Amino acid sequence: VMGLVSSTLGLASSVISKYLIDIITGYQYSRLWILIVAMVGSTAFSLVTSSIVGRISLKISIYVNNDIQKDIFNKIIDADWQQVSAYQNGDLLNRFNSDVNTISSNAVSWVPNVIVNLYSFVATFLVILHYDVTMALFAFISAPVLLLVSRRVMRKLRAYQKRVLEMNSGMMSFETETFYNFDSIKSFGVTGYYADELKDWQKKYKDYNLDYNLYSIKMNIGMTGLSTGVGLAAFGYCLFRMWTGDISYGTMTLFLS
Repeated sequence: VMGLVSSTLGLASSVISKYLIDIITGYQYSRLWILIVAMVGSTAFSLVTSSIVGRISLKISIYVNNDIQKDIFNKIIDADWQQVSAYQNGDLLNRFNSDVNTISSNAVSWVPNVIVNLYSFVATFLVILHYDVTMALFAFISAPVLLLVSRRVMRKLRAYQKRVLEMNSGMMSFETETFYNFDSIKSFGVTGYYADELKDWQKKYKDYNLDYNLYSIKMNIGMTGLSTGVGLAAFGYCLFRMWTGDISYGTMTLFLS
């Protein structure tokens, strides 16, 4: 609910700024103070709301994280020894900490974010539709295109993320077992072997993360380019509409924001 309120206030600020610009360009200074007070008030309230949402989300995330960790810990403790021994210690630690934290964060944020984003999409569409039908349709058509492209990109990005996480589990397992068996390694004089194995893990770490980073850069360039193209097309349409006198400068600013 607080997310929906914050989203509504953000949209209201955009609409207020449209009238603010129209008043300034139209030299109607008598109504200026009302909009300034409204804009400052909505911005301040939105800031307070988003801060409270962040605080509450963190508290719930910690509760969920602790509950899941406790549940998994009890399952590991009660599990059959042969089943547990199939997993390396480092892999268990990585999943127990990193994976549980990811799941708890998404459990708290994913559903509310879907609701808030859908609401923002519909509300913004209706606001644009109120001022210009063609612009609203243009914005609506661009959304599925961006969504389909991002879905294909994110599928490949997840594959890269999975590879990096699995490598991190393997590296943590190696480190955990090395330090746990430190006395035996020193006694048998095989420190050189473990040093060479660490170099191999570090090479994997470097290669996997650089591949992941390169793909992320390409993805960002592609998505930014696509979004910029949509934005420039909208800007060109707004300029045409303003040149023909169908919309004001404030309305153009509202569309672009």
